[in-house]
Amino acid sequence: MRLRDLGIGIGSLEPGVHNAITDVAGISVGHAQIAGRDAGVTAVVPYPTEVAERELFIGRWSADGGDNMTGLGVAEDFGTFSTPILLVPAPAVGRTYEALIAYGLDRDTGLSTDAGWPPIVVGLDDTRANSAAWTYGAFEQEHVAKALAQATSGAVAEGNAGIGGGLQAFGYKGGVGTASRRVGQYTVGALVAANGGATGDLSVDRYPVGV
Repeated sequence: MRLRDLGIGIGSLEPGVHNAITDVAGISVGHAQIAGRDAGVTAVVPYPTEVAERELFIGRWSADGGDNMTGLGVAEDFGTFSTPILLVPAPAVGRTYEALIAYGLDRDTGLSTDAGWPPIVVGLDDTRANSAAWTYGAFEQEHVAKALAQATSGAVAEGNAGIGGGLQAFGYKGGVGTASRRVGQYTVGALVAANGGATGDLSVDRYPVGV
């Protein structure tokens, strides 16, 4: 259930058809679960896989410096990227990076910056739900391949889906969420992995929750 299902609309702008990041043309999202626990991986694919070469603009802002994200050097130097963005448990960053290199080589054996470089991987701490040792042992490159293969446009699974399974936020169960807004002729979309915040600081539409 989403906030709009409860009659709560945030802001004055109208959402897109699915109120999801996939309302932005060309974007798809896929999830894959790791068997045995609430854990998984989420892939945001920024353009259709049949497009051979394409560079997209990228920027970043991070309160913690963004040290849990790969590809920052290229993002800052060139301002472009051409790979999917993967959200994974922190112990799985290395295997995910390797899986994205394999994905890029399948697209372009030269691993060019417009068809597969650099791998963009965001590592998230889900150790409140899953030990690092378990995740490291259970996670395989096949989980990345599955998330990429299952990426679709349209409605996006939220909550426990993909990386959302092991997340915690504001003292509650965290997860994955998404939204979109129409701004004139454009559509702006976001995908959020809620994983942080102090207990008692949660607000919904400016109103404190759980205080």
